Amino acid sequence: MLEMRNLLREVRKSEARSNEQHIGKVMSVADVVRMHREQGRLQSGVDETWLRLQLQAVLDGQASMLGPYDNIDGCWKGEPCFVIGGSRGLGNALKEGFALNMLDSFHSIGINHVVEYYLNFEWLFFMDKRLLTISKWDIMKEYKGRIFAHVKTRISPSNRTVIIYTQSDGPAEHIVQGLYSFVVSGMTAINLALITGANPIYLFGLDNGGLKHDHDGTHYKADYPGEVRNRMRSWSKFLQRIPEMCLKYAPWADRFVNVDPLGDITVFKKMSVRDIPELKGRLK
Repeated sequence: MLEMRNLLREVRKSEARSNEQHIGKVMSVADVVRMHREQGRLQSGVDETWLRLQLQAVLDGQASMLGPYDNIDGCWKGEPCFVIGGSRGLGNALKEGFALNMLDSFHSIGINHVVEYYLNFEWLFFMDKRLLTISKWDIMKEYKGRIFAHVKTRISPSNRTVIIYTQSDGPAEHIVQGLYSFVVSGMTAINLALITGANPIYLFGLDNGGLKHDHDGTHYKADYPGEVRNRMRSWSKFLQRIPEMCLKYAPWADRFVNVDPLGDITVFKKMSVRDIPELKGRLK
């Protein structure tokens, strides 16, 4: 373990973010370390960023398989995208006449259990394997779109299942750099949307919807799967950290719209769902 930590430290010192290598491949940390030792980093064809992420995954006690990362960077460039989480903010939009099936003709990323109410999300994002164990659906079977899951889920990557890694340095512009996160899935999915090049990016159900306590649950439905109530310390941390975290997105703020006028995230422009140009004439 000490040897791996030293190798990670060495990689970080001279990290060259070459983002074209290994995009469509899946490698284990053993493969990466072997190539590093036998051929040297610069001759091995192993991107330095890739190596750092693989090593960090092992140090964190997580699964060591990442990828494949093809057709993600810039794949929705200049096109609208809807990122849908399950917070009270989504409930407010639904009350204003929004319906999830209005997303049928748009790029979309569903987060966690929201997929149980709309199986047509283009992408599904989750970071906790409990989604698969407590869901009323067999998600891996019923959902037909592309899946993005965190390495800690220990799900195997495949042609439609992308295994991602997270980091706390700041928003990444390439998927191989790891997604910016502090555990909360919704905030991590924002970075995924940024990487696609989508514009504008509409954020639903990622802010608190005006909720200041969690006595009655923090999600938009009373029976939302996985709901946890009365965790005031964690909820207070959420209320504080989410707006702080979003400030890191200031350089790209003009691409995001927070569709939660009552929420606390202010770095992004706020908008009522009724004012979204792409949905004009569709709301009830």
